[in-house]
Amino acid sequence: MNVYVFRVNYDYDVHPFIKSEILKGKLRQGWGCEGTDARGSLESFARAGREIGGWEESDAWFSRRYNIIRVMLEMEAGDIIVVPKLNMRSEGFCADHFTLFTVTEGYTFEPVPVPAWRGEKEFGHVAGVNTFASFSYSLDEFTRIISAKFKGYQRPVNRVYSEAFINAVNELTARKTNDSSYEDTEDKFTVDALASAVAAKRNDVLKSIVDTINNWKPGHLEEVITQLFVNNGFIVDSTHKYDRQGGDIDVSFTMKPAYSFIGDIALSVSDKFSEVRVQAKNKTGSDANDREGIYQLLKSEGHEHALNILISTTPEFSDNAREEAAINGVILISGLEFADLLLKYGLVFTNWN
Repeated sequence: MNVYVFRVNYDYDVHPFIKSEILKGKLRQGWGCEGTDARGSLESFARAGREIGGWEESDAWFSRRYNIIRVMLEMEAGDIIVVPKLNMRSEGFCADHFTLFTVTEGYTFEPVPVPAWRGEKEFGHVAGVNTFASFSYSLDEFTRIISAKFKGYQRPVNRVYSEAFINAVNELTARKTNDSSYEDTEDKFTVDALASAVAAKRNDVLKSIVDTINNWKPGHLEEVITQLFVNNGFIVDSTHKYDRQGGDIDVSFTMKPAYSFIGDIALSVSDKFSEVRVQAKNKTGSDANDREGIYQLLKSEGHEHALNILISTTPEFSDNAREEAAINGVILISGLEFADLLLKYGLVFTNWN
């Protein structure tokens, strides 16, 4: 049995369509206009994407997406797919649940009209699935192991090799098999009920912090980011470094050995990193151009020897940004995640003017 992390489209006008297809036993992935069957060649995938999908991107862009989608060709009946931020027992987007699916049929290709896009055919990459169960991130030790590792699986389709992740999935499937109500038992456990209540209150606090940040004067976000890193032992190397060729770094720091603070940002830190570079974006709502911050970091000279971090106060990054960041090793920190770092490391009640 193989395990996969599969990220669906969370856009408010597309997500209901994705969930309705799941109820039909079809888990769909994007970049699937007519002619982009992953069983075909890269050349045919790119040609169809340009001519039918209208995607005006580079050859390298098509190659990366083609290879990501082709991971679905490995899926077989009996495998497990984990979808973050999805609760099949509730309506809409759900940031604190994930759902396990059992694969019933491997990859097929079937573009269908998407109502939100006026009938344009898309999302043709399909895995046949049965919904196994939806779980709260904070239900127990196994759901916490799984949800804590989602940050390391940012591509739309990911094969999981982490033994801890796979073992946790096996525990959940075994418990659910033996107790059909297992995923609904949060309120039966005092500790989990308390954790859920605290998590809800904490989420409200984090949202209020982001709202405050959105009203800051220009440059104040960079000042607080600098204080956050300096308070945790980092040394400022440079600020507002723009090379006039597209590279842009708001602040960089001399790299220190990995310890708790940097461990909260990156799953692992390689010895090759000599510094940390941060690009900050103070945005409200969604950012249609959120990949630009990634490109600004990657265009800067010496980026391959730095831990590159994009901090944006938006609630979510786009699928394209997450995939671009995963490929290039850029760490993405959303508004709530940044607010959580400020709260955890004691900067919430300072520099708020």
